[in-house]
Amino acid sequence: MSACSLLLRSGTLLPKKLSFPGQQIYDRWVSVDHENAHEIDVKVRAEGWHFMWLMLGSSAASGGLTSGIAVSRAMRSALEGLNSRFNAAEVIDVTVRKYLCFHVAHIKLMSRHVQEGASLGLVDEVVSREFPGAVMHKPFEEYPGVR
Repeated sequence: MSACSLLLRSGTLLPKKLSFPGQQIYDRWVSVDHENAHEIDVKVRAEGWHFMWLMLGSSAASGGLTSGIAVSRAMRSALEGLNSRFNAAEVIDVTVRKYLCFHVAHIKLMSRHVQEGASLGLVDEVVSREFPGAVMHKPFEEYPGVR
Protein backbone atom coordinates (compact mmCIF):
# COMPACT_ATOMS: atom_id res chain seq x y z
CA MET A 1 0.00 0.00 0.00
CA SER A 2 1.49 3.32 -1.02
CA ALA A 3 0.50 6.98 -1.21
CA CYS A 4 -2.19 7.70 -3.82
CA SER A 5 -3.54 4.14 -3.59
CA LEU A 6 -7.31 4.03 -3.73
CA LEU A 7 -9.75 1.98 -1.68
CA LEU A 8 -13.40 1.60 -2.67
CA ARG A 9 -16.22 0.38 -0.45
CA SER A 10 -17.65 -2.90 -1.67
CA GLY A 11 -20.74 -2.27 -3.78
CA THR A 12 -19.77 1.26 -4.85
CA LEU A 13 -21.72 2.27 -7.96
CA LEU A 14 -19.44 3.15 -10.88
CA PRO A 15 -20.10 4.23 -14.47
CA LYS A 16 -21.19 1.24 -16.58
CA LYS A 17 -18.12 1.33 -18.84
CA LEU A 18 -15.65 1.29 -15.95
CA SER A 19 -14.50 -1.48 -13.70
CA PHE A 20 -11.54 -1.34 -11.38
CA PRO A 21 -10.15 -4.75 -10.49
CA GLY A 22 -8.95 -5.09 -6.95
CA GLN A 23 -8.60 -7.25 -3.90
CA GLN A 24 -11.13 -7.46 -1.09
CA ILE A 25 -9.56 -6.22 2.15
CA TYR A 26 -10.84 -5.33 5.61
CA ASP A 27 -14.44 -6.54 5.41
CA ARG A 28 -16.13 -3.93 3.19
CA TRP A 29 -13.21 -2.40 1.27
CA VAL A 30 -11.55 -3.19 -2.08
CA SER A 31 -7.98 -2.10 -2.81
CA VAL A 32 -7.87 -0.98 -6.46
CA ASP A 33 -5.02 -2.61 -8.39
CA HIS A 34 -2.61 -0.90 -10.82
CA GLU A 35 -4.13 2.57 -10.77
CA ASN A 36 -3.77 5.52 -8.45
CA ALA A 37 -6.46 7.97 -7.40
CA HIS A 38 -5.51 10.54 -10.07
CA GLU A 39 -5.85 8.00 -12.93
CA ILE A 40 -9.23 6.87 -11.63
CA ASP A 41 -10.33 10.50 -11.26
CA VAL A 42 -9.58 11.16 -14.95
CA LYS A 43 -11.49 8.03 -16.07
CA VAL A 44 -14.52 8.71 -13.88
CA ARG A 45 -14.78 12.34 -15.05
CA ALA A 46 -14.43 11.23 -18.70
CA GLU A 47 -17.65 9.25 -18.20
CA GLY A 48 -19.45 12.36 -16.90
CA TRP A 49 -19.42 11.25 -13.26
CA HIS A 50 -17.85 13.05 -10.31
CA PHE A 51 -14.94 11.92 -8.15
CA MET A 52 -14.84 14.26 -5.19
CA TRP A 53 -11.95 14.84 -2.81
CA LEU A 54 -13.30 15.77 0.60
CA MET A 55 -11.47 17.47 3.42
CA LEU A 56 -12.62 14.79 5.84
CA GLY A 57 -9.97 12.25 6.63
CA SER A 58 -8.82 9.73 9.14
CA SER A 59 -5.49 8.65 10.52
CA ALA A 60 -4.37 5.90 12.82
CA ALA A 61 -1.24 4.41 14.29
CA SER A 62 -0.71 0.86 15.42
CA GLY A 63 2.11 -1.48 16.30
CA GLY A 64 3.11 -5.07 15.63
CA LEU A 65 6.00 -7.48 15.59
CA THR A 66 6.32 -7.05 11.81
CA SER A 67 5.77 -4.03 9.59
CA GLY A 68 2.98 -5.89 7.75
CA ILE A 69 1.04 -6.49 10.94
CA ALA A 70 1.49 -2.88 12.05
CA VAL A 71 0.33 -1.50 8.67
CA SER A 72 -2.66 -3.85 8.58
CA ARG A 73 -3.81 -2.82 12.05
CA ALA A 74 -3.33 0.89 11.36
CA MET A 75 -5.18 0.64 8.03
CA ARG A 76 -8.13 -1.13 9.65
CA SER A 77 -8.34 1.57 12.35
CA ALA A 78 -8.06 4.42 9.84
CA LEU A 79 -10.81 2.92 7.64
CA GLU A 80 -13.10 2.54 10.64
CA GLY A 81 -12.58 6.25 11.35
CA LEU A 82 -13.88 7.37 7.96
CA ASN A 83 -17.40 8.72 7.55
CA SER A 84 -19.60 5.85 6.36
CA ARG A 85 -21.40 8.19 3.96
CA PHE A 86 -18.48 8.30 1.53
CA ASN A 87 -17.58 5.39 -0.73
CA ALA A 88 -13.85 5.76 -1.34
CA ALA A 89 -10.61 6.59 0.44
CA GLU A 90 -7.22 7.70 -0.84
CA VAL A 91 -4.05 6.74 0.99
CA ILE A 92 -2.17 9.97 1.63
CA ASP A 93 0.75 8.71 3.70
CA VAL A 94 2.10 5.47 5.14
CA THR A 95 5.09 5.48 7.47
CA VAL A 96 6.61 2.61 9.43
CA ARG A 97 9.24 2.97 12.10
CA LYS A 98 11.10 0.19 13.85
CA TYR A 99 11.92 0.33 17.55
CA LEU A 100 14.06 -2.66 18.56
CA CYS A 101 11.80 -5.62 17.70
CA PHE A 102 8.60 -3.59 17.39
CA HIS A 103 7.18 -1.79 14.32
CA VAL A 104 4.86 1.23 14.47
CA ALA A 105 2.83 2.20 11.39
CA HIS A 106 1.02 5.49 10.85
CA ILE A 107 -1.56 5.84 8.05
CA LYS A 108 -3.37 8.95 6.77
CA LEU A 109 -6.48 8.61 4.57
CA MET A 110 -8.68 11.19 2.88
CA SER A 111 -12.33 10.58 2.05
CA ARG A 112 -13.26 10.45 -1.62
CA HIS A 113 -16.67 9.97 -3.17
CA VAL A 114 -17.73 8.67 -6.59
CA GLN A 115 -21.22 9.54 -7.83
CA GLU A 116 -23.11 10.54 -10.93
CA GLY A 117 -24.47 13.88 -9.66
CA ALA A 118 -22.41 16.93 -8.74
CA SER A 119 -24.06 17.65 -5.39
CA LEU A 120 -23.34 15.75 -2.21
CA GLY A 121 -26.87 16.49 -1.02
CA LEU A 122 -25.83 17.92 2.32
CA VAL A 123 -29.22 19.59 2.66
CA ASP A 124 -30.71 16.37 4.06
CA GLU A 125 -28.19 16.49 6.90
CA VAL A 126 -28.99 20.03 8.03
CA VAL A 127 -30.82 19.96 11.31
CA SER A 128 -33.14 22.82 12.16
CA ARG A 129 -33.82 23.35 15.86
CA GLU A 130 -35.70 25.85 17.96
CA PHE A 131 -33.93 26.67 21.16
CA PRO A 132 -36.09 26.92 24.27
CA GLY A 133 -36.50 30.50 25.41
CA ALA A 134 -35.36 31.95 22.09
CA VAL A 135 -36.77 35.42 21.46
CA MET A 136 -38.44 35.90 18.11
CA HIS A 137 -37.87 39.42 16.77
CA LYS A 138 -40.80 41.30 15.28
CA PRO A 139 -40.48 43.45 12.18
CA PHE A 140 -40.10 47.21 12.80
CA GLU A 141 -43.67 47.89 11.61
CA GLU A 142 -45.03 46.19 14.68
CA TYR A 143 -43.27 48.59 17.08
CA PRO A 144 -45.01 51.97 17.21
CA GLY A 145 -42.74 54.99 16.99
CA VAL A 146 -39.65 53.02 15.95
CA ARG A 147 -38.10 53.60 12.53
